[in-house]
Amino acid sequence: MDRICEMSIMKVWPKIINQIFATDYLIYDDASKSNEEKFTLNLYDVLHCKILDSKNTTIPAKYPYNKHFLEEYFKQFMNSSNEHNFSYTYGERLGSYPNSNRFSYINQTEHIIRILNNNINSRRAIISLGYPLNDFYLDDVPCLQLIDFKFSNSTCTIDLYAYFRSQDVMAFPANAYALAQYLNYVATRINRIGGSVNIICSNEHMYERDWEYLYKNVYNIQSKNYDLWKAAIKVRQNKIKSCYCNNNRCGDDP
Repeated sequence: MDRICEMSIMKVWPKIINQIFATDYLIYDDASKSNEEKFTLNLYDVLHCKILDSKNTTIPAKYPYNKHFLEEYFKQFMNSSNEHNFSYTYGERLGSYPNSNRFSYINQTEHIIRILNNNINSRRAIISLGYPLNDFYLDDVPCLQLIDFKFSNSTCTIDLYAYFRSQDVMAFPANAYALAQYLNYVATRINRIGGSVNIICSNEHMYERDWEYLYKNVYNIQSKNYDLWKAAIKVRQNKIKSCYCNNNRCGDDP
């Protein structure tokens, strides 16, 4: 497992990007609808990012979206009504999760708040954002699958653990910001202090459309030439495409 531990989102994000470029693991997914999403750079291993201070939500340098964008994203994250009839929203799964009879709904946020108010050491304050009865039929199932709250006796804080089945590195700051705000919302409701945000992702990746921007603006290496790097990547892309067509191979050998 790859581990990154820092005080803030601002410090974690560039470290993930540097780790992805350093790992340099290329995967081809022909099922992706966009040509710019067929190739991704990936980490080999599961990624665990620990953000120690959930109140430090400073935007990372060179992140192309501003604070207003992140605030609007958090509002959507907390909005339980699917106003635009998407196949799913995180807010809907948090606040209007279908009950077993599918005619009533569960507010999972209120449910875990009740659990933690009754027993701060509960191991049952967990939220599921996956819904198999619906998701089995979707092309795009929720990237964020689980949110777990745990009380830390060592720091006397409530900590959040989130599991992503997959995550675009460009979405990391927005997701981390929303989860940090969500943690502090729950912590306030149970009269506790919000502690760390822990994000576990089994496929942290970077789409081809973002390679140039992130290579030139965030990747921290003394001697770098994007054109030379991209030319070398192009050779590997062509080789992988050829192998995929012939043998259904989908990426570099780890």
